[in-house]
Amino acid sequence: MEISAKQRTIKGSKVSQLRRAGLITGSIFSTKSSREKTDSIKISLDQTIFSKLYKDAGESTLIKVVVEKDKTRECLISEVQYHPVTLSLTNVNFYEVDLTSKITANIPIEIIGEELNPITKAGEAILLTVLSEIEVECLPRDLPQHFEIDVSQMKEIGEMISIADAIHVDESKVTILTDKTEVLLKLDFAEQKELEVEEEKSVEDVEVEDKGKKEDEEGEEDSKEAKE
Repeated sequence: MEISAKQRTIKGSKVSQLRRAGLITGSIFSTKSSREKTDSIKISLDQTIFSKLYKDAGESTLIKVVVEKDKTRECLISEVQYHPVTLSLTNVNFYEVDLTSKITANIPIEIIGEELNPITKAGEAILLTVLSEIEVECLPRDLPQHFEIDVSQMKEIGEMISIADAIHVDESKVTILTDKTEVLLKLDFAEQKELEVEEEKSVEDVEVEDKGKKEDEEGEEDSKEAKE
């Protein structure tokens, strides 16, 4: 995947000019954490083009960032920021990777086949996601974009799928760092979720009731003191 960017000199409050023009700000760092002191390149990108790329690539796909008058850089997305009110994209941080050095990354799992599962389709069970990402170590070019897990053949309440059950990689290239005994998915009773919601509501009702009683008692004490 590839995206074009322009070097940016505008900073501070003036970046609003870029956003009005349909651009977002960004930076390319030489380390994964933007909090570390490191050299960076300030850039601007087309918001629409980046949004589509981010949807397809996520944070575990190598992206070639082509900056004008500069070399093409092999990068991963490390952070995406949104406006707190409009929720529109405002800034993205990339970090440039060394293609010859191994890196660690969290790879998302992608569930397929849920609509074909007979007991979830019938409303008898729900699928609970216990773990949504798996940490791996490999060279940047060997990074999986995601791990697919087919749940169409899960048949019993309480049935679970662990990393060892479903995730298979070329171990000469990719090392799974997360414990392989970790559970990824579990089938549970459909009413379990409803019970949990009802229990949460009951706890909230009790807390509100206790708070009301306490306020009434305090009010009565204040009234007595005033009379005395």
